[in-house]
Amino acid sequence: MGISIDRILEKPLAGERLTPEEGLALLENPRLQVVGATAQRAARERLTQPYRTYAVAAHVYYTNVCSSGCRICAFHRPAGHRQGFVISTSQLQAAIKSSVDQGASHVTLSGGLHPDLKLGFYERLVAEVKETSGLHVRAFSPAEIVNIARVNRMKETDVLRRLKTAGMDSMGGDGADVLTHECRNAIGPRKCSPDAWIDVAIKAQALGLCTEATMMFGHLESKKDRILHLERIRRIQDGTGGFLAFVPHRFLPLNTGLPEIQSPGAFDYLQTLAVSRLYLDNVPHVRTSVYTCSPEMISLAMEFGADDAGCVRLLAQQMPEADPGAETGREHLIWAIRAAGYEPRERDAVFSVISKESSD
Repeated sequence: MGISIDRILEKPLAGERLTPEEGLALLENPRLQVVGATAQRAARERLTQPYRTYAVAAHVYYTNVCSSGCRICAFHRPAGHRQGFVISTSQLQAAIKSSVDQGASHVTLSGGLHPDLKLGFYERLVAEVKETSGLHVRAFSPAEIVNIARVNRMKETDVLRRLKTAGMDSMGGDGADVLTHECRNAIGPRKCSPDAWIDVAIKAQALGLCTEATMMFGHLESKKDRILHLERIRRIQDGTGGFLAFVPHRFLPLNTGLPEIQSPGAFDYLQTLAVSRLYLDNVPHVRTSVYTCSPEMISLAMEFGADDAGCVRLLAQQMPEADPGAETGREHLIWAIRAAGYEPRERDAVFSVISKESSD
């Protein structure tokens, strides 16, 4: 006898937790509208206000030099490549000042797993951003922290403490991909293991650095892998409460090591997002992916459990081959939220509303 989809969908609305088997049944279920409607109801019960949020952030890629060779990445370049770069102080200052002038509420720092940069570089990077902008600094990811610790022969906790002292306020959630060992070995065996990613997330949260969790899906993983990923995020959150949001990203194969794979379509994206909302009953927010979704898709996602439209990214560098969402502006996210029937509100890095209303 199969699992009743209707009974499964009753559980999250009654405050009952989904099992991995039930989550997988929802992810494999063809009744997208029913799953989406339940996820939207769950989001409305959690967040009762009539608005939905978006953010504006300066996004600085400090280097694209990376030793991981990850097959799902269009961004990385090996050491010595003619297109490799490390940002200079003057470039950083100009980018931050421009972003502040355009209304950024926080600064995000991310980059490749550089094989040589010392901790002092990262400390100066964070301190310069803090001094130049005075804004919240969301810096690095668990994978980057593991790499910095390895290069400098230090413990991850000591690296995090040093960076926090330099001005780091929170940590990003990229590099999780799909948190199963089989998937990691298939797409990026030189990147940190799923267990190492989780360990650094927990250590950062213990130091008061809130984080986000992400999932890049639609490449070599199975749907069961996606549920196992959600289960690991939920278990971490049960213990720490340190994840502010979850962000599912569609894999985009262009310029990656897996060009033959077709990117997940609207059905797969919306279903995965909706199941994420229902499964992650302890994560406050589910964000759409500006990086991989059009404004129209973002608007639809608001009807499938998402409560945040994502982040307008004011880029220090134009990298269209790795940043297809770079042209999405404030006006696009405002439109997407309104088209879904909500009032748009701008927020900061920790999801506090910073504007009472937004204009067209």
